[in-house]
Amino acid sequence: MVCAAVVLVVGAGLSAANGNPGDVPLPLVAGVASAALVLVLLPRLQARQLEKISVLRGEFQVRVDDSVVRVTMGDTTTIVGWGSQPRCAETAELFVMLSTDKNATGLTMPPKRGIQAPADADRLRAVLDRRLQRSSVRGAA
Repeated sequence: MVCAAVVLVVGAGLSAANGNPGDVPLPLVAGVASAALVLVLLPRLQARQLEKISVLRGEFQVRVDDSVVRVTMGDTTTIVGWGSQPRCAETAELFVMLSTDKNATGLTMPPKRGIQAPADADRLRAVLDRRLQRSSVRGAA
């Protein structure tokens, strides 16, 4: 949205510099509207695509112990070492393990809904606290 606003302001400035302050070129308006639409719809489209992938893969399990984190989906198992995601955070619904890069390309999110007893959540929290550095996440519990 910020980019769209900048383009609109620049276009209006160029129009005013040309002596026609109320005359904004149609391609500029169409470009700004298209950019705004893409920015609004892109996260929803990405979420839908991820949901389709997760439905195809089926249920998944996350097993955490002091050596590694294992994520199993269907016939695929991914092993995540503690060093690859050294930070963690907790939200109301998830534990979030994060890589150190600013784009968070390494991300594991064990959901709390899979925990069967409150004591299990406390044990998982204790393992994460021993192995990882706590980070803050917007909306965290």
